[in-house]
Amino acid sequence: MFYHGTSSFRIVQILKEGLKPQPLESRIWNKNGFTHLRPKHRATSVYLTVSMGAAYSFAIKASSIDSKRHCNCSIPIVLRIPYKVLDQSRFFPDDDYLWHQKRTVVQPGDWLRSIKETHRIAYNGTIPPLWF
Repeated sequence: MFYHGTSSFRIVQILKEGLKPQPLESRIWNKNGFTHLRPKHRATSVYLTVSMGAAYSFAIKASSIDSKRHCNCSIPIVLRIPYKVLDQSRFFPDDDYLWHQKRTVVQPGDWLRSIKETHRIAYNGTIPPLWF
C-alpha cells in the first residue's frame, strides 16, 4: 500500500482530477526547489510513501501551509493507493534519495532502493481518483 498526504483544501480537486503533478511554485515541498539540481521526473511526478506515519506528517504540513496560503480551515488527509493498481514502469526514486546519492540521473532499481532508504517514491504521471 502507498500513501499520499494532502490537505482538505486540495481534496475536492484531487477527487475530480486525480492526484496529478503540480507546478513547483504551488507545491508544498518546494524548499530549495528552484536552487537545487532536481531529476527530470520531478515536474511530471507525484510523491508517495509506504509509511502511513510519514504520509500523515506530510498531510499535517500540507494542511498547515494551505491554511496559511489560502484559508484557515484546512485539515490533514491521507490517501491510500493500492500498489497493484499502479504501473511499476512509472516508479522513480524520491528526490531526496537521489540528492543523498549526489546525482540526478536515475539508474535501474533506484526506486526500490528509494523505498528501502527513504520509504518514498515518485510516480511519474497522474493517479486517477478511482485508484484511491
